[in-house]
Amino acid sequence: MDKPAMEKQASLIEALAAAAEVMGQDIRPAGLLAMSDALMSYPLEVSHRALNQVRRECRRLTLADILERIDTSDGRPQADEAWATAIRAMDEAETVVWTHETQQAFAVARPLLEINDRVGARMAFRDAYERRVRDARERNETVQCIASLGWNADRRRDVLEAAVATGRLPVSQVQGLLPGLDREQAAEVVNTLTEAKTSGGADREEPHSRSAALRELIDLLTTAGGKRR
Repeated sequence: MDKPAMEKQASLIEALAAAAEVMGQDIRPAGLLAMSDALMSYPLEVSHRALNQVRRECRRLTLADILERIDTSDGRPQADEAWATAIRAMDEAETVVWTHETQQAFAVARPLLEINDRVGARMAFRDAYERRVRDARERNETVQCIASLGWNADRRRDVLEAAVATGRLPVSQVQGLLPGLDREQAAEVVNTLTEAKTSGGADREEPHSRSAALRELIDLLTTAGGKRR
């Protein structure tokens, strides 16, 4: 094991021991080592965040509880939530913002939807989605969201605005979503939004200026039109 890995495992063991002590448990060193081994494949900050959740929410410290919270803390939705997002993509008017895993699983399910086998489509989606999410987590891939554009400009604006506001899509990605956008004009709005986002909380008017800049950017985007991509 190289030095960075040793340091990571030492940090995990220290955090596990501290959590166990706070929760009134006496876990032997071999147990701490085994738990840390199971967490080594995850980013350190993700494991620490899951540990903090366990300390707040559980009576005992168990590996299963830690892993359960890791699986729900990386930004990937559960299969049912992902399906609810994906099914909207059947409507060509709708814009959806989904993860890569959701998009890939929906490609498996869509042929079944097209022959009106909704039950079979949902089962196929769930199997494909859970497999892809598991593989992505094993590879320590961070979640990535993309937009699939519908033709309804009003809905497109609302969805893109919400995605930027919640951090699911960066402003730079939204800026380039639609063909025909006036890049110079949009760049000014992007700069305004970025400055407002990074200026800190000292300025009381910052949320309002950010909201106005965001609305202006989305208005620019939706004037370009375009079909689902």
